[in-house]
Amino acid sequence: MKKLRKSSINIWDRITGRRKNQLKKAEVLQNGLYKEVVEELKKSLQDDQHEFNHLLAELGQERARAKEVRIIFNKVKKGELINDLESMLVGTVRYKERRKKK
Repeated sequence: MKKLRKSSINIWDRITGRRKNQLKKAEVLQNGLYKEVVEELKKSLQDDQHEFNHLLAELGQERARAKEVRIIFNKVKKGELINDLESMLVGTVRYKERRKKK
């Protein structure tokens, strides 16, 4: 597996900005303050993880769409798609001309 850079790991943390603060609070609270608050923080971190997984799923869909676009782009680059479109247009023009003659 490709080794992730530290910056790429912390992207989600930077987007929300909450996790870092929550972790700081958790460190303070581990020194023997309030267990209830620590539990609440853990729960909110799990909610963030759920949100993050949802975003990842959306990104997966975007990646699939991007792949389709890339395939079309490559066809255009090679000229295949343009030839297909041209032949379709020529075909429809010829069909219309034949219809007019009748």
